[in-house]
Amino acid sequence: DRSVLFVRTADVGKLKFSSFDDLDGHDVAVGRSYPLGSSERPRLSPELFIFLREHHNMVETSGAAESLRMLAAGRVDYAVVGLHLAKRLIATIRLHEKVEPLLSRDVMEEDIYVCFTRARVSPAVVDAFSRALKQFKQTEAYQTIIRKYYP
Repeated sequence: DRSVLFVRTADVGKLKFSSFDDLDGHDVAVGRSYPLGSSERPRLSPELFIFLREHHNMVETSGAAESLRMLAAGRVDYAVVGLHLAKRLIATIRLHEKVEPLLSRDVMEEDIYVCFTRARVSPAVVDAFSRALKQFKQTEAYQTIIRKYYP
């Protein structure tokens, strides 16, 4: 999953995010931290968190929906929200033509792991998953991941 910055549609082309310096002088809405596993949990790199804190431009909100509403209302210039969650919220709270993601750079990317227990999943699903994983481990894509994370 990836967290990105959102801006008002009217500001697309005016506001960008290629480096932290682009955020200097702009208010950035960030949802309050939530427990691990919550879809609302904002994901900031430690470097971005420090930058926002040092520049006094982080606006803490109660969550992603509030961040997007504040952005749409012009109360902040940017909002940090997980891309998949934001897409659902934008549809739900009808912000389609008011806010857009800046996809040029992620604020944070985080792995999501699929976990299940044999007690709650049918043996057929477990077997199919195991076969697919075994096949994937034979691909170049898997070897690339291994080289990247286990040099």
